[in-house]
Amino acid sequence: MSKLDSLIRLHERTLDEARRELGRAEAAVASAAAAIDALEAEIKAEQAAAGADLTGQFGYANYARQAIARRAELHAAHQQAEVAREQVREKVAVAFAELKKFEITAERRAALAQQEENRRLQGELDEIAQQQDRQKQARGA
Repeated sequence: MSKLDSLIRLHERTLDEARRELGRAEAAVASAAAAIDALEAEIKAEQAAAGADLTGQFGYANYARQAIARRAELHAAHQQAEVAREQVREKVAVAFAELKKFEITAERRAALAQQEENRRLQGELDEIAQQQDRQKQARGA
């Protein structure tokens, strides 16, 4: 196993880890969005309950202040999760580019090795053909 193969395996693992991290970041964004949706549904339910009862209207003002603060916190968390996701996407792109660089180098080395092998074989075939030609000329002369 060459050093290049080891580097390729290392960068494959790095890319796999970055992809797993991206999955976790995507889940965090989805979780934050779901929390926002749940809060919005809860707010609508509380509004409906407060509208149906006079005593509920008094308590709704306190709930509304808390809900507004929670909404702001959830939106901030969602924004942070999106920023983190974009950073991880960039990390995945960099890891992918690094891996491709080494894979392309390995492919080029393999192609050069194959060309060298083809040249060597062609040289052997040329030598055999020259020997046969010399033998043929020696018999004919």
